[in-house]
Amino acid sequence: ADSRLPETALEMTQFLKRQGLAMLARLILNSCPQAPGDRMRKHLETWAREE
Repeated sequence: ADSRLPETALEMTQFLKRQGLAMLARLILNSCPQAPGDRMRKHLETWAREE
């Protein structure tokens, strides 16, 4: 059967997982200014961006 989607298209479950992770990363980045201490804040920002 011919598929109209490109081979690089994500399956629905993959898309939803990626969407959820993006939301979590945004939540963490938005919460970073509330973290105690500059060192912890920078660590959380780096971790959220790398993940």
